[in-house]
Amino acid sequence: MADPTERRRRTRNSLSRDEVVQAAMRIAERDGLDSLTFSNLGKELGAHKTAVYRYFQDKDELLLTLVDTLQEEALRDFTPAEHWRETLREHALRTREVYLRHPQIGQRLATRTARSEHEFRTVEIILSALRSTGLPDAEVARYYRVFDDFVLAYASLEAALAALDPQTRERDLLAWRVDYPRVTAERYPTIAALAAHLPALDDPANFELALDLMLDSIELRVQRSRNP
Repeated sequence: MADPTERRRRTRNSLSRDEVVQAAMRIAERDGLDSLTFSNLGKELGAHKTAVYRYFQDKDELLLTLVDTLQEEALRDFTPAEHWRETLREHALRTREVYLRHPQIGQRLATRTARSEHEFRTVEIILSALRSTGLPDAEVARYYRVFDDFVLAYASLEAALAALDPQTRERDLLAWRVDYPRVTAERYPTIAALAAHLPALDDPANFELALDLMLDSIELRVQRSRNP
């Protein structure tokens, strides 16, 4: 039997960067990002925490890698469509799906800039789709920013809801089905009239409608630019 020191050294040296990232994903989703420390990573991997420093200088570098990992997942097997609108729609839906699969990460890291190959590819796809409309470059760049921020913000909002502990999340969802229909028409006449029609917070149709409204707005501006 190998001595413990040799076994630890062999385990540490055998770790790959991908193993470290996957362990970080597990910790983040199981315990939250605040629990993602190099010490906890070492325990998760069965290695000393210094093994993580072979690949990441600090926690922020690791967090940016998690951002890149989510972007990579959204891009997996993705091929831009012939029409710009379908490309943007598919990208947005994929991003939302990934954020809901990894809510602890999605709710906290949507504002970060990874400066990675997958991020560059994502930006290239969106800019290229918008540029194919024939809009002026300055407008294309602005619409990119508005569109991408909308997608990330909405996906992050839904991820935050999904990341709540089950009891808290259920209470919030239940409020729209129970508490809102109970308000009095005398005090809140419009809520009382429409409460039965208010969709659930986690209804995927909410995101799809907001997305289509965004795309409709861009398409209208494209048409106006062609027929001033």
